[in-house]
Amino acid sequence: MGAISQLTHKSIFLDSGKIVTSGNTDKVIDQYLNYSNIINSNVYDLSNLKNRYPDIFSRAVEFVKAELLTHDNSNFFKPESPITFRLTIKGNQSVQNFRFSLTIFQISGIPVGNVFASDLQHIEKGEIATFDLTLNKLQLSQGQYFCAMAIGLGNNMTERVEFDIIINVLNFQILPYINEFGVQSYWTPGWGSVIFENPSIKRVS
Repeated sequence: MGAISQLTHKSIFLDSGKIVTSGNTDKVIDQYLNYSNIINSNVYDLSNLKNRYPDIFSRAVEFVKAELLTHDNSNFFKPESPITFRLTIKGNQSVQNFRFSLTIFQISGIPVGNVFASDLQHIEKGEIATFDLTLNKLQLSQGQYFCAMAIGLGNNMTERVEFDIIINVLNFQILPYINEFGVQSYWTPGWGSVIFENPSIKRVS
């Protein structure tokens, strides 16, 4: 980092091809170090960020903190385990019928899937509220993943408006499946990252 400071006075911090921040090199380095520590943590506290990313939404409702709830403070999960995210938000306006959405990505940046929660939530101006969002039966293959989360109105069947988005947060890892005999499953990336349920099959001729 010292070499970068000596070589240039202006820098750009990119993440997966997207600009996180740009400007004075020392400030960009501070943002990079802060950002790197946070995305690998089980707690994403936005009050610690000098510059939120991205900064293009109204934030009528905004994220204050996102946590990955675990029993042992690790981010390792068995394939059949539910995963719960604790989301703390603040209402900068009174908003009715907002929803959360969540996208899971492979560690390579390829999206795996998305979910829109019900739009029955509400919050008053100035209110801080905490919600637990639990994903059951993910059926993800072994590997590393991270999340993006949003608060907004609407879903994939309607028009959508996003109030706030956080990306590249709360990394977690799915462990290999181990059967009752202690045999560990094998999985190759070429098979994808979703394990389908056993299909029904019948002979027709």
